[in-house]
Amino acid sequence: MSVRIVRCPYCGKRFDIANVPAGTRLRCGSCRAVLSVPRAAEPAPRPISWRRAGVQIAAALVVSVGLGFGLYRLLRTSDDPKPAEKATASAPAAAPKPEPRKQPANPVYLDSNLRLMQLKLNLRQEFGFDQFRFKEDCRPFLVALERGERYSADVVIKDYAARLVELYDFFRREFSAALELPGIDDEVLPVLIFSSRESFDAYTRRVMEGEEHSPEIRGLYEPTRGRIVLYHDPMGPYEVILHEGTHQLVHYYTKRLSKGEAGSMTQWFHEGLGTYFEGFRRTGDGQILLDPARHRVRLPAVKQAITDPSRTYTPLKVLTGMTVDGWWSWFRKEQESDNLLATRKAQDFYAQSWALVYFLRSSGGNYRRAFDEYFRLELQGAGGKEGFEKAIRSHLDMDLHQLEQKFIDFVRKLE
Repeated sequence: MSVRIVRCPYCGKRFDIANVPAGTRLRCGSCRAVLSVPRAAEPAPRPISWRRAGVQIAAALVVSVGLGFGLYRLLRTSDDPKPAEKATASAPAAAPKPEPRKQPANPVYLDSNLRLMQLKLNLRQEFGFDQFRFKEDCRPFLVALERGERYSADVVIKDYAARLVELYDFFRREFSAALELPGIDDEVLPVLIFSSRESFDAYTRRVMEGEEHSPEIRGLYEPTRGRIVLYHDPMGPYEVILHEGTHQLVHYYTKRLSKGEAGSMTQWFHEGLGTYFEGFRRTGDGQILLDPARHRVRLPAVKQAITDPSRTYTPLKVLTGMTVDGWWSWFRKEQESDNLLATRKAQDFYAQSWALVYFLRSSGGNYRRAFDEYFRLELQGAGGKEGFEKAIRSHLDMDLHQLEQKFIDFVRKLE
């Protein structure tokens, strides 16, 4: 009995397609992708080359998806309620020139399942078929973990996926009602986890033209690619993915609500919100729960910045007006003169940003409403000092100086 083994280019499941005619369309029993059986080489006594078959299958599927999506867009934009009846009634010898179609008012998004398959195919083309293990049942995220000998990929990828789902649920509980944020069902958010710092550095050198990130940076969010990139650190695996996952969620909603238009983004808000979601605690039965109040790493730094003249406390009038680009420009200039001092100043800035977000969120009532109003401005690309002052005056009837006094008193009482 002859055997002819191929593997699905999306999930890697193997199939025996001996005696199945070439061109037959089959559905993968694992990921449900529709594949086309390739022609066997002549003579065909051996199993076909997986890589060649995968490329042929992927190319055919991409073309068919592209044609189907093009037809879908054409039908969606049609103004004729009964195009088939109209064509039958006229039936001219030569088809009439079609009238210009109106473009839809809102952007058309790919079906999330198609987007998921496209992302997996793109990552396999970028890194090779077997380098990463995928976990896709953690929507809206797609987690890709580099295979490694130092850990069980099944256990580690499940753990990371669970943290991301908890983050997504917590984020929506905090903000979806107040900001009217829809669920993410039209996009897939990729998360790339390398097996080691060495792999992470090799990747950053490739995408940054030979440069590397400093050792303090253990992960990042790439806005241009829309993906989180980090490496597995068994000593502290959660803070980084929770922080960068927050950036990814905020960036998604910013693109959606600002309709893709670039706007002002303040450093304190984005890094403060990222550090706000870093905090977590373990329950007695070993479960992980997100808890911003447990962020003990940031608290000592901000308390020292307030009380110790040798540390750097940034007044709110400066903190709330510093853009993302402006902050990084300042930080690089500080690094040139004293890298160690620049790092400590950056840590103080992040700690103070966390404390301001935590102060506004935990104080409740109008403090939360003021924060939510400013959050909406950030998502619309209209963040900045003036917008923050307006939100504070509107909901708290305070100016920045009055708010700062309450903020400092709040931090001093934290334990």
